Amino acid sequence: MLNLHIDLCLEPGTITRPSKQVNSNNLGSTIDLIWGTQQATEHVVECDTVEFLAKASDHLPIRTVLGFTPDIAEAREGWKYKAADWKAFRENLKAEINQRSRLLPCVLPDVLPCMLPCSDQTRTQDQIRTQAQIDDAAEALTEAIQRALQATVPKLRMTPKMRPGWNDECAEQIKKVKRAKRKFQGTRTQEDLNTWKELNMEKKKILQRALTDDHRERVSQVETVEQLWKLNKW
Repeated sequence: MLNLHIDLCLEPGTITRPSKQVNSNNLGSTIDLIWGTQQATEHVVECDTVEFLAKASDHLPIRTVLGFTPDIAEAREGWKYKAADWKAFRENLKAEINQRSRLLPCVLPDVLPCMLPCSDQTRTQDQIRTQAQIDDAAEALTEAIQRALQATVPKLRMTPKMRPGWNDECAEQIKKVKRAKRKFQGTRTQEDLNTWKELNMEKKKILQRALTDDHRERVSQVETVEQLWKLNKW
């Protein structure tokens, strides 16, 4: 086990299979072992047999307690693009760009022709001459886009426990199903039972559709073999 860089967590010689012989010096054998990596063994608080948990098996259960503080991923904020008002976003972005017209050069009409006023589209194209001007223009455009997003696109709290494809329609349908279930439990009528069943069937369709749409979107974004393997694991 030295080659594998793992160590024994259980105290050597611990009896894990007691002997059934009467009046014998043989107390039993150690045939159950607990191994751990070097990082894991450093956090072992307790590793021992627990006789009071033993039931029908002739092996004693082993309890291993690890003491450490896990790294908890912090929730991040993203943009809820599916609920965005893109018309309001374009109008807001146009206003933000106009406020930064001094920093944004005339080449922007080629990139965002629908965003800029005519006066900006007719400016000469010799304003970008240095690396500093490019950096200033990029920073100004990024700031304009971010401010337009903040004004028109809802925020999304992203956590590791987020369910793929989950959207407002899924959440609303689950609420309807729960309300219908509570109503049926209170009335016990056939009509309310049928309503509950219908809403529950519709919920399954909505959840499946959301998962399918999310998967298709992920597939459409694959550009490399690494991304394909990552999607396959997901």
